[in-house]
Amino acid sequence: MDEQLDKHLARIFGENNKKGFEECEVTKVVEEWELDPKKLKISNFIAEGAYGSVYKGVYDGKQVAVKILDLSDEKRRTTLTKAFAQEVSIWHKLDHPNVASILGRRLSLNSVTKLALDVARGLSYLHSKKVVHRDVKTTNLVLDKEGRVKIIDFGVSRVEASCPTNMSAETGTIGYMAPEVLIGLPYDHKCDVYSFGICLWEIYSCSIPYSGQSPHAFSAMYKSRRPEIPNTCPSALANIMKQCWDDDPKKRPEMQEVVLMLEAIDTQKKLHSCFYCY
Repeated sequence: MDEQLDKHLARIFGENNKKGFEECEVTKVVEEWELDPKKLKISNFIAEGAYGSVYKGVYDGKQVAVKILDLSDEKRRTTLTKAFAQEVSIWHKLDHPNVASILGRRLSLNSVTKLALDVARGLSYLHSKKVVHRDVKTTNLVLDKEGRVKIIDFGVSRVEASCPTNMSAETGTIGYMAPEVLIGLPYDHKCDVYSFGICLWEIYSCSIPYSGQSPHAFSAMYKSRRPEIPNTCPSALANIMKQCWDDDPKKRPEMQEVVLMLEAIDTQKKLHSCFYCY
């Protein structure tokens, strides 16, 4: 299986397939500033810029301008993420009556868990209807005006086959695809569970999985390695990530089990993460 995987990865990572994984180092934010999506209400569209759209909004009773990045284009995603991180790292340090203030993009553990629960419940519903999304990733998750996560883009979704061998097409996005999907083995809805684990890591870590990795590194990644979980991550959350991205699909939990595990997390701990508003 390793030899088969190596050959497959070598084919995938030709010159035309490397663009989506150029090096992208997200600037780390030192300040403990925080954004609670439950306090944010988005209303009227104002304008469209080079990086996304700007809307009127209210955050915690204050009128604000809300900038939402357009990261739907995989080729532009790493560039926009770097540019936005650089913008925030400069802007949040400024304090002057003639310079607009910026609100943070840090989230409490409670908010991270809430976002993850929204995704988990959505996927649990899909799986209960025998629907396999097959391209679960953060760019296919959007926030509505109430701060709830919605799963979008069902272009490659399929009704789960009663015979496992009927679904084996390589579908999804490198970095989020389960190993069995990547190498063309038969798979089922557990491929979505793997992808959810990567998304959960990304929501908590505020970073892009496997950024700057070479094709050889990707080969090793899918055999034995996963994104590095930050030391600050609560063990309960880290354990969910690890269970979801297990090599063996049969060992991955059902999404309803993930919902229960997330609901059991103590969200009162003073730990923080961050999340982009896609």
